[in-house]
Amino acid sequence: MANRALLAACALALALPALPAHAAGDCPVLLTVGGAITESNRGPVDAFHDPLLDRFGIAFEQAMTFCWEDLAALDQTTLTASYPNWPGEVTASGPSLADFMEAVGADSPHMTVTAFDGYSWEIPADTNPEEVILAIHAEGAPLAIGGRGPVWLFAPAGTLTPEGSDDAGLVWSVMYIEALD
Repeated sequence: MANRALLAACALALALPALPAHAAGDCPVLLTVGGAITESNRGPVDAFHDPLLDRFGIAFEQAMTFCWEDLAALDQTTLTASYPNWPGEVTASGPSLADFMEAVGADSPHMTVTAFDGYSWEIPADTNPEEVILAIHAEGAPLAIGGRGPVWLFAPAGTLTPEGSDDAGLVWSVMYIEALD
């Protein structure tokens, strides 16, 4: 029953229009970034309009939002990865963490990445942001909700987790990123 409530909250959050309207127009927001950033295009979390953020205890006074078109407009990087728990290699593309950091005005790749289901992963401060992407495509196709999308934190083995480990650090269905000091 709890899973159904979470899925319903996810669907509701995706169906609601972005408030306030996105600076580039009225496109559905897929990703919100708060914390130690200098760029913003929205105000604080509102419990009614941001039920999933509120449910997970995410709070901010200002944030930067991205719709799919915003992420696609950033320079795209392609990476290939394989993990022991995968059936084979996967090639994904999206903005590098370095380009993303520049877009939001973050000084460090030290970030906490949170998925629609509440799973989160902290990117270490010493991570090379050129070796990590926010994938919006895999195998040439846009990532979909219900799969690993619409945004997937993606990196080759040994980048976010020790070499030979599973893909625990590759958060899929990313909805929120907090830039840490």
